[in-house]
Amino acid sequence: MATFRRREGKRGVSYDAQIRIRPYPPTNRSFKKLTDAKRWAEKTEAEMREGKYGITTASRKKTLSDAIERYQKYILPTVTKSRREHLVTWWLKVLGHLPLKEITTSLINEFKNKLIHNEIDGQKRAPATVRKYIQTLSHILTICVNEWQWLDVNPVLKVSKPSLPNGRNRFLDESERSNLLQQCKVSKNPYLYTIVILGISTGMRRSEILTLTWSNIDFERERIILKETKNNEVRILPLVGLAKQLLKELEEQRKINSLLLFPGNEPKRPIDFRSAWRVVIRNAKLENFKFHDLRHSFASYCVMNGSSLNEIADLLGHKSYQSVTKRYCHLSDAYRKDVVSSMNEKIFKEINMEAS
Repeated sequence: MATFRRREGKRGVSYDAQIRIRPYPPTNRSFKKLTDAKRWAEKTEAEMREGKYGITTASRKKTLSDAIERYQKYILPTVTKSRREHLVTWWLKVLGHLPLKEITTSLINEFKNKLIHNEIDGQKRAPATVRKYIQTLSHILTICVNEWQWLDVNPVLKVSKPSLPNGRNRFLDESERSNLLQQCKVSKNPYLYTIVILGISTGMRRSEILTLTWSNIDFERERIILKETKNNEVRILPLVGLAKQLLKELEEQRKINSLLLFPGNEPKRPIDFRSAWRVVIRNAKLENFKFHDLRHSFASYCVMNGSSLNEIADLLGHKSYQSVTKRYCHLSDAYRKDVVSSMNEKIFKEINMEAS
């Protein structure tokens, strides 16, 4: 609640209003009339409770379009591979005309719900994708708050994120793997077999494989060095066995005009193998299988061969192994059971024989 104090001075009577609402600092203002002081206090307290207090003059004049244009110029180039570009452009299109002060929590929630229920442009978006839309807008508005001081509070902070479904855990069994590799061998795409072998034997993402350059390959130390990853951290992967052999053969046929391992028609751009992949999946008769599932296959094979979940998280480039635990712990548990069963059988063998 605001407090009011009547003052008498050389210029007459005035009324001081003071507001104390955390986390804002104490706020004071003087008025000639008590009614004006009360009106100001009521409005200011409401803004504080709604998180709107302190919005600068700039926020009343600047639009989201102004913020996005500045963001695209100074901030977006620092984001790895500009993965947010299309998301930024989408927000510019739907809300760019609005002043920043009108980008409210309720408005963002409205658009979040429309995205979830396909009520905007008819495109179906997964909860994880909707999260990326919200996170992108939040990053823009956070910059407006912390660096440009165009806003006092980021309204996205009060927007709840869509819950995510359980992650996919589709991986190739022995028969499926054999069929897939056989079809890749006979594919018209000269790189597809090598690309798929890399996916299965290293767990690299599609984008990581396609952007590989020869500077990433260290044959002497048998490793692949990924400098640009989804988590912005350098990741080093073993390069052994068939994958190493295929890359050695590929190096002998290397195109001089490109640094990429898998260049397309344009030397500086990677090959587009999506059409060939669809043909291979159809011919191999694989159901519900995506290229990213090669990554799941890699992780599953590692678990089944005794790797710890921490080791797999490191190989996959996860900062936390919680997501790895959720997806692959059932495989790990099964193999732990085998180990414990074997141990029990050996150490209690004599007791079991006596009992029988």
